[in-house]
Amino acid sequence: MKKVDIHRAARRYKENDYTTLSSIEYVLRLIDECQHHVEFCQTAISADDRDALYESSAKAQQLLFELMATVNGRTLEGGRLTTFYIYLNQRLVEARLQKKSVPLQEVTGHLKEMKNAWEIARQKSRQQNFQSGWV
Repeated sequence: MKKVDIHRAARRYKENDYTTLSSIEYVLRLIDECQHHVEFCQTAISADDRDALYESSAKAQQLLFELMATVNGRTLEGGRLTTFYIYLNQRLVEARLQKKSVPLQEVTGHLKEMKNAWEIARQKSRQQNFQSGWV
């Protein structure tokens, strides 16, 4: 198998993997990936690596935009969540421009809280979906 074929197959697998996830699982993966890139930003600031900082912060921002796309903006809660994602994006921009880790630490803390909340939602969803009247 050619190297190009392996990359194409891996990309297809990843695309199929994401398309079969529940919305909660998808959001959790996006948050995990965003956290991962924010951690890279922290490392890049410590190493004074501007290119890595730019690349990692850009990827984290793309993930925040993807999270925004999952929100129902027609609801009050959705509007608030979108505003919150915009705020996190602004903190990423500040960290990149000022090359300071304090905004990144704030973003990391918020992402951890969001992940915990989504994990609770996933547990409740599973309980509702898999509980039966037989037990």
